[in-house]
Amino acid sequence: MRAISRGWRSSRGYAAPAAVAAPVAPSPAASRLTSEPVVSAAPSTFVWPWQNVKWNLAFIGFCGYSIAVITYIAPIGRASMIVALLGLVFGQERIRFPAPLVCFIAYYLFAAATAPTSEWFVVVKDELINIGIIGLIFLVAMNVLTERSRLRFYLFLTLATYGMYPVRGAIFNQFIYHSGLLGRIAWNGMFANPNDLIALLLFPLGLAVGYLYAEKHKYFRYAALVGIALISLIAFMTQSRGGILALGFFGAWTLARQKRRARMLPAILGIVAVVVLFAPNNVWDRLKKISSATSSGELIEADDQGSAEQRFEIWKVGAAIVRDHPIAGVGLGAYSYMHWRYVQRNLEGFKRTAQGKRDAHSSYLTALAETGIIGFTFWIGIFVTTMRTVLRARRTIKQTDPDAERQLFFAQLGMLAFAVAGIFGSWNHTPYTYINVAILYGMAVLALEKHRARLAAPQLVRRVA
Repeated sequence: MRAISRGWRSSRGYAAPAAVAAPVAPSPAASRLTSEPVVSAAPSTFVWPWQNVKWNLAFIGFCGYSIAVITYIAPIGRASMIVALLGLVFGQERIRFPAPLVCFIAYYLFAAATAPTSEWFVVVKDELINIGIIGLIFLVAMNVLTERSRLRFYLFLTLATYGMYPVRGAIFNQFIYHSGLLGRIAWNGMFANPNDLIALLLFPLGLAVGYLYAEKHKYFRYAALVGIALISLIAFMTQSRGGILALGFFGAWTLARQKRRARMLPAILGIVAVVVLFAPNNVWDRLKKISSATSSGELIEADDQGSAEQRFEIWKVGAAIVRDHPIAGVGLGAYSYMHWRYVQRNLEGFKRTAQGKRDAHSSYLTALAETGIIGFTFWIGIFVTTMRTVLRARRTIKQTDPDAERQLFFAQLGMLAFAVAGIFGSWNHTPYTYINVAILYGMAVLALEKHRARLAAPQLVRRVA
């Protein structure tokens, strides 16, 4: 029999070794150990992430799409998604509609139904097409990432791709090409905005920390540690208030979680040393101004460009739009146009810093303004249902599979940090948000399936004996 890694067996993989092992040790003592799966006694061999993957056309297309949207090296995103959809529709596997996907569908259908009421229907119509495409991506992701070998490979692929492109590219731009954005580190594409760069790296940060528990190979662990240190450095070098706050949230909860905090001290000191040694002086100058603004209450002191005051004024405009359009909102993609109109009329005395077709600078405010309270409820349900599944999985496997529980915890923490950053930035209309949800949900579902397989294995042994 070919050896399979213990950590990523399917339920069939758990049952088969148990049936073989039963005749070998039919001793009375074995019956007293029913709480421990019989498969734990089987020898474990390391399997590379790309080995034993259950490939199909949908998964191949989805991997190609993910590489395209993270790296920007080739325009193959649309073609890859067509391949993935064809593989999903005509494949042999059943198409699933879990709770987060149902919430997304309800959110989209409500936005489509209320679109004709928008004053910017032409804009909303185009955005509905964009969100519909993202919904198809979400559909594929929620279906292909619920198989163990695929998810393991996809986590490896995702972390490697983020590491080789946005992370490496941003570091090279800052230290080799000296092409940052006004002294702030950035890369290109979606990652060209420093605020977007760190926000989109928060979930991979959680996956990288969880990788320290999921993968035992030393080279994977070393790579994960390097990634954690570089993302932490990038967070400070973006000088993003939301990103630094989210990173602080991630670090504080990580320390609170650990019972033996002294064991983490070398790693923490190493990350701090990297940040202190390589972060330029303007990073610390900006942080000092933010601290000064916090103590004095004057937002204009937060930085040279007054961006903190500007964001607060934009939020005031967004709040006014939500107040005036509480049920149906202004329509998907129409926020910036309605923002421009509100500032032009200036009936409430908004400051000049909010002028223009501005983004809401908040994922939550954007969802409320564009789809109203009803649409926002459906949208937030995507994340609430995912988190509920994750919490149930963590409680279930905490005693039987502590390493998997830790991995799931840090993935969840990465998503929560992303949610904190979402207070200061709008990522409702990007595929990254929903792919992250699919990864987290798939990890939780597979953890529950693995737990059920562990419980079923001793029963199968008794029946065979």
